[in-house]
Amino acid sequence: MLHPVHRHYDRHRKTTMLFFDDADPMECFMRGGICFPLTYEWLGQYAVDGYAVMAGQDVKTGKIYIFEEISWLSIDDVTQTDPYNPDAPMQIEYQGLSHWLNKVWSEYFAGTFYWNQDQENATRMRLDAIRSPMVQPKPRFVELPPYKSESFIAVIWVMIRSRTLKIKSGTILEKQLEAVKAGERTLYPAVHALGCCLLGLERYPWRPPYKKPEQEILIPA
Repeated sequence: MLHPVHRHYDRHRKTTMLFFDDADPMECFMRGGICFPLTYEWLGQYAVDGYAVMAGQDVKTGKIYIFEEISWLSIDDVTQTDPYNPDAPMQIEYQGLSHWLNKVWSEYFAGTFYWNQDQENATRMRLDAIRSPMVQPKPRFVELPPYKSESFIAVIWVMIRSRTLKIKSGTILEKQLEAVKAGERTLYPAVHALGCCLLGLERYPWRPPYKKPEQEILIPA
């Protein structure tokens, strides 16, 4: 997957121009999808985590590139002390989502995420992100209308088969997509986050800014 070496945000067009070492620049509409932590079965064991993806849609071709993704459990870092040495510095047990949120903003000027989950858990996590002093600037979470799990799967496979969607290989997202492809009915966190991103882009597509028509100049006879 391409990784930009330079970027520029166009406030008028609400797009990010990405520049690469070995590819032509790409003007992208940056949007993400997020799955807040949930309990599910994976590889014979129960797991609890969430997932987030950040995508760029090339405004010229319509192709969608998943530039960044992460499995996460909390907004801020989960830390612990050494029970045998309480004076030692705190150790990070789990790295929070806050670092990743700052990363996608600094590298892509991306901060809007689509979501679709139960209100209680989603509200708690969104408030954690808004209140966290580590997250700057604050992300924007956009709730999608209720969708059945089949809608998430359908939009993903349509875009994969039409070669509209480009994802990284060797990621948790790829592995969970392969499990769904093999017949698993679980809507895994990575698949859920990707589905939210794609359904959000479909429901709220990028529109070029309105351009006033040039006023006709009347030349007197």
